[in-house]
Amino acid sequence: MAVATRPEEVRDPEAAAEEEQKANADISQMARGGLLNLVGAAGTGIFTFALVTVLTRGLGPASYGAFVSAMGLFTVLSNTAELGADTGLVRTIARLRALDRVRDVRKTIAVAVIPPLVIGTLFGVAMWLWAPQLAHIFGKGKGSDQIAEFARWMAPFLPAGGVVLVLLSATRGFGTMVPTVTVDRLGRPFVQVALALGLIVLAGSHHANHGLIALSWALPQLVGAVIGLWWLWGLLLKAERRDRRLNGRRRSRPTMVLAEKFWRFTAPRGLAGIFQIVVLWLNTLLVGRLADTAKAGIFNAATRYITAGLMVGVAVQHVAGPKLSELMAQKSWDRARAVYQTTTAWLMVATWPLYLTFALFAPTLLRVFGHGFKGGAGALEVLGVTMLVATAVGTVDMVLLMGGKSSWNLINTVVGLTSNIVLIPRYGGTGAAIAWSSSILFTNLAPLIQVWKFLGMHPFGRGFPKVVLAAGAAYGALGLVLRVGLGTSFTVFALYQVLAGLLYLALLWRHREALQLTVLVAELKRKNRRQRVKA
Repeated sequence: MAVATRPEEVRDPEAAAEEEQKANADISQMARGGLLNLVGAAGTGIFTFALVTVLTRGLGPASYGAFVSAMGLFTVLSNTAELGADTGLVRTIARLRALDRVRDVRKTIAVAVIPPLVIGTLFGVAMWLWAPQLAHIFGKGKGSDQIAEFARWMAPFLPAGGVVLVLLSATRGFGTMVPTVTVDRLGRPFVQVALALGLIVLAGSHHANHGLIALSWALPQLVGAVIGLWWLWGLLLKAERRDRRLNGRRRSRPTMVLAEKFWRFTAPRGLAGIFQIVVLWLNTLLVGRLADTAKAGIFNAATRYITAGLMVGVAVQHVAGPKLSELMAQKSWDRARAVYQTTTAWLMVATWPLYLTFALFAPTLLRVFGHGFKGGAGALEVLGVTMLVATAVGTVDMVLLMGGKSSWNLINTVVGLTSNIVLIPRYGGTGAAIAWSSSILFTNLAPLIQVWKFLGMHPFGRGFPKVVLAAGAAYGALGLVLRVGLGTSFTVFALYQVLAGLLYLALLWRHREALQLTVLVAELKRKNRRQRVKA
């Protein structure tokens, strides 16, 4: 079948030079947002790991399993309450700004935020009322009775848990990553770790008040929502003032027209988002139901390493989403393809060392949580290999969504969830990891075929084979030799990180032009010069 949308044709050398200049500007803009967002992703990964370490050692497998079961319910419900408005606002605000319709942004934000707030409030009430029943459904064995206590302390903050992500997504539609990084990537997880650590230290190991632990995790959601609203309001007023200076006062379109247009795109994405978050937490909840609550805690602790790696993917998505929406709205398909391929290479550069490490040295990494968590090694190994494939297709879901194909995204996600349920984990954490892996693979490979065939976009740019070679040699081949020859002790792991890191950096530097790493370096130098001038 022919590609539905053809890239623009360049007719003369001057036009070609202009297009190249625009493409370079796109990558430079991505670098500015990407550097900040990768710092945020690194911070989130570190704080997530720290929180898991604090809670696993402070609560033990059973109580930690109860905590993550309640947290999983909170996360599924709060993300469901978003109704896809987070992705919808990123795309819509970026498009409205690109098409010079800033006057429609205020009403669009209102029609996007109010439904998630209402639904989130209803979910919060339901979670508080039915906490014992939910604990009975998703808990089994030692620690299951604690799920209801954790859930009831978290429930009042559920509306804020969904709205904060919608508000911060709206700020990204204005072309800035600062609110998301400051509030969601660094501020919230840091406060959660600090509060949990303080409570556990004061109470002593395995004696912390469960209600206060839940409160320390949930309260930052509300604080983040308040800060996010304040930040979004400032960005909106600034954009409106600029629009009035340039265009005078112009009437916006009727609210119902904007609402119909917004939710026509967003509703399928909302359903897909529900299935995606269910897939993310389903296996933890099912392990708690089919095995016991303690094994759910072990599985969740193992997968937190994967979640830390996923934060890098989310960071790249947040940078790429608004730019892809803008370029696709302007039908600049060649530039959009270049953005997709460059961000895929950057994503692989950042994550392939992580996932190869997880797959090869899972037993070593899980010792950090204590002896009770070593049973999660098989799950971490399976998921580490799976994520190599998932990251190799880049931000493919974001390309599909920014191309307006939210219904396709919904179908992919439903099929992925179905494959997960069919392979319900009856063999503990490793079985759950295999089930989740099947879903991850389908929901990444199916949209790859779709965007390649119907939008003419694929992630395999000139930097792709360079990353495969560099990461495969440094972290794959070298790591395998060390593990087989010397084992998985902390000493071997430390040696592996040093040797692999040096080799990887050398290979990346050799291929820096193909990977567009020179743009990142130039951006770092520019920021340093600007800081020296200010000083």
